[in-house]
Amino acid sequence: MKIRKAFTLIEVIIAITVFTIFIGFVMSAYLTFHRSQQQVASTRSMLLEGQAIFDHITDLMDEYNFYFDYYNTETEFGTDDSYTLETQELVLISLDGENAARVYWEENEEELTGTLYFQEGEGEAVALNTISSSVSFMSFRVFPDKNPYDVENQSDSSFPHFQPNVQMKMTLSRPGTDEDNVIVDLQTTITSRFYQ
Repeated sequence: MKIRKAFTLIEVIIAITVFTIFIGFVMSAYLTFHRSQQQVASTRSMLLEGQAIFDHITDLMDEYNFYFDYYNTETEFGTDDSYTLETQELVLISLDGENAARVYWEENEEELTGTLYFQEGEGEAVALNTISSSVSFMSFRVFPDKNPYDVENQSDSSFPHFQPNVQMKMTLSRPGTDEDNVIVDLQTTITSRFYQ
């Protein structure tokens, strides 16, 4: 009988073990890459969504003036030193003073989520963020906190005479992989284009 050379059982087990470890490393690298790609895609999608929300509010600021009379500046909104009004509701008024529009944030404290709404006049409020995303924080900072076009404020030499501007800070979040939320913080400033 001829003796045929072949692998021993130990050699086969070692080969299978090395191959399994190698496949494990490759799969782990692939899954990590796939997860990171999903997170990048989700972040990019939220950045585009945030850009669309800011563009919508910018368009509103082109059509409306900031409604200073709506806010009571004697309350907690601002201080005499900063001349800044901070709120979670942006209220605007048309040039003829007939129509109002507002953008406001409602927080769901139980689920730590929130929704940003737009409402024109007495119409129905429309959500600005998508169902898959949540606005977990929204803040509007208006400077100055009083109407710079008001004759009384124009005669006040200590009052800052600047075009009104609104600084917006927003945090968008979306469920990600492994139950981690993908979070994007955005900020922009819009200056009013109206002169009186």
